[in-house]
Amino acid sequence: MSHGNRSLVQEELAFSESTNALSDQVFGALQSRARSRTPAPAPLHVGDTHRSLPADLAQSCARIMEASGAFHYSAPAGIQETRAAFCAQLSRWMPGDLALRVCADDVVVTHGATGGLSVVCQALLNPGDEVLIPAPFWPLIRGIVRGRGANAVEVPMFDRLKNPDFNPVDAIEQKCTDRTRLLYLNTPHNPTGQVLSHATLRALLDMALARKLWVVLDLAYDGLIYSNPANRTPPEGNSALAVAMEHPAWGQVISCHTLSKSFGIAGARVGFVHGAARAMERLRSVMTFHSYCAPRPMQQVAALLLTRGQAWAADLREQNGMAAGEVSAWLRQWTGQSDVSVDAGTFAFFEVPAVARGECTLGAWLERCLDHGVLLTPGIACGEDYGNWARLCFTSVGPTQLTAALQSLAPLLA
Repeated sequence: MSHGNRSLVQEELAFSESTNALSDQVFGALQSRARSRTPAPAPLHVGDTHRSLPADLAQSCARIMEASGAFHYSAPAGIQETRAAFCAQLSRWMPGDLALRVCADDVVVTHGATGGLSVVCQALLNPGDEVLIPAPFWPLIRGIVRGRGANAVEVPMFDRLKNPDFNPVDAIEQKCTDRTRLLYLNTPHNPTGQVLSHATLRALLDMALARKLWVVLDLAYDGLIYSNPANRTPPEGNSALAVAMEHPAWGQVISCHTLSKSFGIAGARVGFVHGAARAMERLRSVMTFHSYCAPRPMQQVAALLLTRGQAWAADLREQNGMAAGEVSAWLRQWTGQSDVSVDAGTFAFFEVPAVARGECTLGAWLERCLDHGVLLTPGIACGEDYGNWARLCFTSVGPTQLTAALQSLAPLLA
């Protein structure tokens, strides 16, 4: 067979249908143009941190890498020391009785929350199942669900919670069918920076219990809460998990966690999932065939930071909170949204006035932002109803560069 004929045959080979809708351009097609731009634009499109670990912690992490056996396998569920450290972290945010229920056997260490959510979806979903995803949402969750062959059902919610006439439970129930299998909840929320109230979370858990749905609780930002509204959560951590553990639906809830945000080590790709014993037994089995285990040295780094890095995490939270306040004030000034408040996380989400008025497309507006030295995420990546919106990360650059970026964007919003 000639080289040309072989090429034609190879081009006819099919990929998995469940991956047809996936793309590495999830944050927008402008990324390739941004890479060729000099100077490089402010990367406000992805939720990273501009900060580095303090020297003492960085040196301790380096010693972990140099130790004998550092790169051996661990058990699929993770190193016992790391799982115990994760449990201690969760217990810090729990009332006494609940803290006693958190044990290492109910934890599986994963490749960050992203890897954890992938393992969870593999364990819980069959092709054709439906997953309810309140929108706007973290852009990768839609692809994770679709990659399993399941259907991501978008439910506009987080941009409407401040409307007294909006009922989130009714909105979600209207999307339920006999194929609905799972409800995904992210709080604190990416991209709006909101925190679900305890009353709303309990009502959603009530609905899931009645409809026999799995609930995946994405708590990636549980260490980055900057305000303390009544009946929500302590500033140092997310009590959403405590609400879930006290609820009768706890046996059908799996929570996903990461150190990427609260400890500023996104590149380490280490996190964990937590739930009742029955669910964790299945997840350990899936993890074995998914990637066998999370990288051993990164697990040890996680244990180190959880035991010796709490002051660093507190400082990171304080600095991020100041940036959140600056962005909130900026949005109130330039978008006319007087009720904007970024209470948690690393993102702000806003409707672009010029696009909403029909004066330009969002793509054209984002091109102008790039021309002004700022790269943002198109809102459509966070849900089909958000073609007029944009997402901005306020932690990926330092304070001076953030202020400069906001000043550059201001004329484009006015």
